[in-house]
Amino acid sequence: GGSTLVVEGNFPADNFSQIAVRVGNNLCGNAALMDPTRIECTVPRGVANTMVPVAVSIDGANTPTPNVLQFTYDAAPQMISLTPDRGPLSGGNLLEIQGANFGNFIDGMPLSIPMVLVGNKLCSNPVFTDETHLLCIVPSSVTATTVNVSVFVDGIASGNKLPYTYAAPAFSNMTPAEGLPAGGYPVVISGSDLGVPGQTSVAVKIGSKYCSSPVLVADSEINCTMPAGTGNNLPVTVYLNGQAKITGLTFSYVTPVPVLQSVTPAQGVAGGGTLITLSGSYFNTIGASVMVGNSACAVQSQTEQEIVCSTTAGNVGMQALIVTVDGNTSNALLFEYTGAMPLNGIFRGSSVQENTGAQ
Repeated sequence: GGSTLVVEGNFPADNFSQIAVRVGNNLCGNAALMDPTRIECTVPRGVANTMVPVAVSIDGANTPTPNVLQFTYDAAPQMISLTPDRGPLSGGNLLEIQGANFGNFIDGMPLSIPMVLVGNKLCSNPVFTDETHLLCIVPSSVTATTVNVSVFVDGIASGNKLPYTYAAPAFSNMTPAEGLPAGGYPVVISGSDLGVPGQTSVAVKIGSKYCSSPVLVADSEINCTMPAGTGNNLPVTVYLNGQAKITGLTFSYVTPVPVLQSVTPAQGVAGGGTLITLSGSYFNTIGASVMVGNSACAVQSQTEQEIVCSTTAGNVGMQALIVTVDGNTSNALLFEYTGAMPLNGIFRGSSVQENTGAQ
């Protein structure tokens, strides 16, 4: 119902006459005489796809039976297709329904009120975009399943239903899958059917700690910033709209290998006691050990980029200098143990003999 019915004929009436129009067994609402040849009223609800008689009465006098006209109610609303016909468990995606018999329109503007059920839940904010298309926002589901979609127009159920599938989220990759214990770097979790950006809330947990600033950037990608931590093969859990999802992915915190870039000075006496400065990266701030050949260099101070140590006695000659941090050993640089302090930067050796001038 709801459309305007115009009945044309010869109506001996005036503005004071009582006008009644029946469509089938129901009164046509707000019947009014527009002029002696035309009556207008609002069609009442009826049964889809049926033909019923239309009768006019003026001041209680009905139109004669041979003069009765027929009115046909359209078929019930029909659905043709759903776009898309699947989506994430979290819902929130836009569903477009193409169909027919979607109610009353005037100049393309809908007069009818739609309602859409996805399974047994309302599809929110339903709106006609034209006479054959309807949009709404899909509700969430707890389980991956296929449900029926039904359309109601002004309370009239669609003559058919179409299937819609809730797809469980799937996770395929985490990049990177390992990183430094300090955290603070971005990671990307890839998958499918993860949700709708701006509609699906997301959280990511690495082991027992939460990733900061998580955001769903697409239905196939989550970005977040790694927390500080330790451990290997920590399970990665993703929460979509508060529902925990075991991803099957893991993350490992790894201690980086220290890197030596320079040693200053690069030589010292074999007896030890030379303070040398090592420059590089990933030295950590505690616990480093330094070896010059087979001799330890006693660490005096330590930062992430610099170690100062004091050599102990060692073997004369070029020796490999290495740094070890948390069991990881750096590349080697050369340090030379000299047999004696150089004289004027020239003499080296185990001893220096005085020249007495004797022949």
